[in-house]
This record gives sequence, structure tokens and C-alpha cells, in this order.
Amino acid sequence: MQVNLSGQTEKSIERRMATGQFDSPEDVIRAAVVQLDEFDACVADVRESLEDEQAGRLHSVHDVDREMRQKHGFKRPT
Repeated sequence: MQVNLSGQTEKSIERRMATGQFDSPEDVIRAAVVQLDEFDACVADVRESLEDEQAGRLHSVHDVDREMRQKHGFKRPT
């Protein structure tokens, strides 16, 4: 696969390689793709959470705390 990069992107890759953290442009791009995959997974989690909230499947921390204290007879610390 060949990829055409803008001058700005090439400079960014070269700058990252100059730090010694990466040995090659491929390493920089590989790390960037891993970060994109992780970002996509986070976005999917947020979307799922928003859907859960809109469907009424989430409870506030305060509600859960109150319910657990009532269920198990715990008192709030003073």
C-alpha cells in the first residue's frame, strides 16, 4: 500500500521519529491507527451509554447509593 501524505503530516511523522519513540514512519502510522481504533471504541461506548440513558436504563449514583443503604441498613456517614 502506498499513501500520499501532506507536507504537514510528513513533518509531524518526522518530528515524532526524531524523539526516538518511533523507528520508522510505519511505526508512527501504526500507533496512530491503534489510537483511532481506541477512540472509535470510546465513541461507541459513549453512544451506547447515551442510548441507555434515553431508554431509562441508567440510575444516578445517588439513587443507587440510597437504594443500597436502604436495602442493607447502612447509614450515611456524618
